[in-house]
Amino acid sequence: MLPFCSRHSDPHKQTCFETYAHLLVAAAGIGFHKAGNARPVACRSFLSQPFPIDLAIFRTQGLMPQMLSLGIFCLPSPDDALDEDALAKLIEDLAGEGLMEMERILQKDGMTSFPWKLAEWIANPPTHHGPSL
Repeated sequence: MLPFCSRHSDPHKQTCFETYAHLLVAAAGIGFHKAGNARPVACRSFLSQPFPIDLAIFRTQGLMPQMLSLGIFCLPSPDDALDEDALAKLIEDLAGEGLMEMERILQKDGMTSFPWKLAEWIANPPTHHGPSL
């Protein structure tokens, strides 16, 4: 997915995300849709990464409102969304689920069609029996 980030060292000519942080928040939103009422299985692949993105990056890029909204809805108590560790783990789990869906779209439709197929998915996501807002 990194080549679809405009600030990646070797971006694809059709970028979808301004930064890696934007990619993760978008993936978390997709993961939220896919998970419905159930929190996805914990994503352990992010936890082994030696240099996670500092939450300050998400703040400076204006992504915290989206993250906090996911935290308020998904965590046991709205106050838990203010716990940075709990929020980060939730976003990792949701993003893991969303990235798997994005990978599926990429493998099915290829690099050239991916931006448009992803946009179609976001505009008209598959229906599920999850939460309604």
